Amino acid sequence: MPVADQDTALPEWTDIQKKNNAKNTREPFPLRVRWPSETFNERQENIMNIYQRIVQDHDKHRELASRIMKTEGNSDERNELWAQFKPEATAHANAEEQTLYAELLEAQKSQEQARHSVHEHKEADDLIKELDEMDMSSGGWIQKFEKLKEELEHHMKEEENDVFEIAKKVISNDLANDLVDKFEKRKSSEISEVA
Repeated sequence: MPVADQDTALPEWTDIQKKNNAKNTREPFPLRVRWPSETFNERQENIMNIYQRIVQDHDKHRELASRIMKTEGNSDERNELWAQFKPEATAHANAEEQTLYAELLEAQKSQEQARHSVHEHKEADDLIKELDEMDMSSGGWIQKFEKLKEELEHHMKEEENDVFEIAKKVISNDLANDLVDKFEKRKSSEISEVA
């Protein structure tokens, strides 16, 4: 909402109309108007960038993994949670690689970290495949899942603390905003392939 300079009184809109109609001319608006900085900042906060979008998924993965750890045996709850977690984690990693990591691999100063993160995705994918082939009622399943959970937590923390800092030096703010749509499309495509 525009804010008038403090040294200028705000006339009623009807007074401005009467004045302009009486002269039958178009005078410029009699007030100097400025936008408060909060308005721009609020608009910027409403635009989700790729980093915020990835963290949103990470929070979901942490919550699902925590819930899976509380399940027992080959229960319906464990099966349902795994059926949510597996495609979500796999599609997320693939979408990340096609968006964020594709950009980071192009820049010399971020290639090493990007390769490391993509390698961690591969390790997690291997564990997911192993879990998928195991009997959920065995004690080995939850132990293997705990290993996956720990690896993903390490990866997510590293991504949020280290990778994003490197990425912000390589990827412009506009591109970080634009990557969200590409990420969403890729993730949706991946989920439909995995499910």
